[in-house]
Amino acid sequence: MLILLVVIGAIVAAVLVWPKADCEASAGSCSASPQTTRAETILNEIKTGEAALIDVREPDEYAVGHAPSSILFPLGDIEAGKFELMDKDKKLYLYCRSGNRAGIAEDALQRQGYTNVENLGGLSDWQSLGGELVTN
Repeated sequence: MLILLVVIGAIVAAVLVWPKADCEASAGSCSASPQTTRAETILNEIKTGEAALIDVREPDEYAVGHAPSSILFPLGDIEAGKFELMDKDKKLYLYCRSGNRAGIAEDALQRQGYTNVENLGGLSDWQSLGGELVTN
């Protein structure tokens, strides 16, 4: 029994020390890199011009809280064909309150020739992706 405890202790110690030894061997370049959230990835795509984040709610809803860097473009305007973007292949991320209007907007934009449209759902879905909300 004592031998078994010693063996288990040695295994646990090896597991705990191994990553540290690896880091020291690589001249200390081993640091834990935090996971990038999906929201951060989307915001980075927006910063580089690869994508746009579109809020399809109404102005009063947008004023209460919205995703940073999002553009307000209400569903009614999208359905009326008022949404114009030169590059119809640009990634468009859509959201609303619950995901319903974003889904309708996604269909409308695809009918208008936009090829890279994604419904992110509602604001709570944005937050579950790691996104924050801002107000005007």
